[in-house]
Order: sequence, then C-alpha cells, then structure tokens
Amino acid sequence: MRFAAFFLIATSLAAPTFAGVADAKYTEPTTRYPHGILGDAIEFGALEITTDSGQKVTLRLPEMRVFEDLAPRLVDVDLDGDN
Repeated sequence: MRFAAFFLIATSLAAPTFAGVADAKYTEPTTRYPHGILGDAIEFGALEITTDSGQKVTLRLPEMRVFEDLAPRLVDVDLDGDN
C-alpha cells in the first residue's frame, strides 16, 4: 500500500494535470505477485482514473509491482474540493 501511494504521488508529478478525479478503479488483475496478503492470489497491475471531464487515464505499474488493496481511495489531499 505504501508503494502504491508513493507511486501515485510521484507519477502525478509527471502526468498531465486534471481538474478532479471522479472515479478510480484497479484494472489488469494479475497473479505475478504471490504474496496474497488479502486472502487470494489476485492483485492488480494498473489503476484507471476517470476525471471529472470523463477523460480516462491508466497508470500501469512495472512488471514486478502490484496494487495490494481492495479498491483505490479518493482523497482531497490539497483541500481544494477536488479528489
């Protein structure tokens, strides 16, 4: 989880900026990481973000990394009213 949060922050610095995030979901299920911390062997290799304007952006992790969580969490980090 810590890596995923760090990756999103670091990646967003290099990514185009958007007004706000309307939705986010994990995609690209994978078994490439055998840890199974959440009780199964399926993790996710990508995160799909849908912006307020409907634009979809996919962030893919490197082959040896996965998102280890059940769902992304949308947070207004800078308290500007946008996720």
